[in-house]
Amino acid sequence: MEVQPLATEEYAELKTLGLDGVMVYQETYHESMYAQHHLKGKKQDFFWRLDTPDRLGAAGIDKIGLGALIGLSDSWRVDCFIVAEHLLWLQQRYWRSRYSVSFPRLRPCAGGIEPASLMDERQLVQTICAFRLLAPEV
Repeated sequence: MEVQPLATEEYAELKTLGLDGVMVYQETYHESMYAQHHLKGKKQDFFWRLDTPDRLGAAGIDKIGLGALIGLSDSWRVDCFIVAEHLLWLQQRYWRSRYSVSFPRLRPCAGGIEPASLMDERQLVQTICAFRLLAPEV
């Protein structure tokens, strides 16, 4: 399931109804870049979104998906590094949960948001390989 960030109690209630996995993209771990793209609504709260995987783990959700929207910040490498750190922290704290990582990418297109940084195909493969070495079970 992919849904806006909820409270721990809401995730726990959904778990009783059969929810077993949630994917949440931080979009970027760069707080000021995040603020530039999320101007209103619940999504504008950087730290509420950042803490979402923690709330998922606390609610006992079986599968937690992470990711950053590559190209939203000016350094996709930094975002990937922080996704890795976030993953390792979650794995230590919520070791009963399983994890997945995604690397959605902004791509140049007419009328769309221009990516602040680009990850090419080779860099994507290198990043996937690095994550496989870091966390083979993910």
